Amino acid sequence: MRLFTFNINLARARSLHPLVAPAGNGTTWTYRDHVLAAMSSRLTHCAYGLPPRLDGQPRSSSPDTDPVLELRSVKQLGDHIFGALRYGRPAGHDWAVPTASHAGQTPINLTSYAPTRTYRFALMFPSAGHEGVLAVEAVSGACPSKHLVNWARYWSQEDATMNGTPDAWYKLNAWGLADPQQVQSFLQSSTVEEMVLIKKSVGASRMTRREEFRITSRLDPASKSRSLKKLEGVLLNQKNDADLADELAQELGTGVAALGLDDAWLVIDTGRGKKHVSPSRMPEIFTYPISSSRPSDQEIRNEIRTQITRIASVAHATIGFTGW
Repeated sequence: MRLFTFNINLARARSLHPLVAPAGNGTTWTYRDHVLAAMSSRLTHCAYGLPPRLDGQPRSSSPDTDPVLELRSVKQLGDHIFGALRYGRPAGHDWAVPTASHAGQTPINLTSYAPTRTYRFALMFPSAGHEGVLAVEAVSGACPSKHLVNWARYWSQEDATMNGTPDAWYKLNAWGLADPQQVQSFLQSSTVEEMVLIKKSVGASRMTRREEFRITSRLDPASKSRSLKKLEGVLLNQKNDADLADELAQELGTGVAALGLDDAWLVIDTGRGKKHVSPSRMPEIFTYPISSSRPSDQEIRNEIRTQITRIASVAHATIGFTGW
């Protein structure tokens, strides 16, 4: 299971929108109700790859090889949402061969199909404020959190357009969440390979931001050590990729720091391979193990409660568990 901090923006607004807000006439609007309605209306609907960008342009030119995501269930438990989806990729498979206990049965051609697994997820909401916790099950290193987040945004856009309120949609943002012990242990056993800094440009429509240029730099031993400490500080203080870019740019001098960089990551050798690490790029090591076998729904919910309670001193102390 992986944990993420999540927040929302109203359409293209830069400021955060509260997850619970007055709606007039004594009523209350909640993002929980909004996203629950969007997901409930799309059960068993297959979504391929990632949804179109904010300007409507497709993200992929080869939809037949994109991952497939299908919502299977979603329900409200207390103040929170618990659901399940199926997710898989079509590439790398052609025939499903019977296992030993089914020897003699006819193999199945999978060429036009995407073998999928079920992943459970939860959206945990605070009683007030701008930040909740997203939990997504990880299986064999795979975790469809990015696809779930992006499709939640797109479904909100679709519903707003269909309802005649095209500007009343919500963008869901998620950032990897790890506790101080995990972060420190990970960084102490890792080696920085290089630093990557990105400057993005805003198009005329202000709907998309594309990469304008990037700076890649290999670091001397002292700079590697300082960069790891800066990454640690950004992760523990729940800052974003732009904040990391500001911190890391200082290693390359005031001229680079003055460029107004938007994105950054460190390429880190973890001993299990090289990973790109930043607040939005959390490697699989930031996973909370539940069981070596498939846990039940109740075991998943119990573990989510345990981990959120354990790290409540970091953030999200207003998340309650009545009805969970």
